[in-house]
Amino acid sequence: MTKIEIIFTFHALEKIKERKIKLPQIEMTILNPEELYFDKENGTYVAIRQFSSRWIVVIYIEIPHAHKKIFKVVTTYFAKKKDKLIKSKLRRDAWRKLK
Repeated sequence: MTKIEIIFTFHALEKIKERKIKLPQIEMTILNPEELYFDKENGTYVAIRQFSSRWIVVIYIEIPHAHKKIFKVVTTYFAKKKDKLIKSKLRRDAWRKLK
């Protein structure tokens, strides 16, 4: 099994604390998203997963490594209008759906 490491930018850590997002939810969202997109404008992945009635969006990059998968979380937030966000990004061709 491939080893996995999740690291965070300073900005992401600030937002996690500010928004009271739990680290296990971020990990689950990255490793098993309900929806996954590639943000063509920023070169990042956008993982989305629902927890209870809330949708968590995790923006991250994958860092190449020979022996493990490294995910660097750029930011994360709760999406109040998930469908509107996705439609907007897809309509202007900013995101490409992966899952």
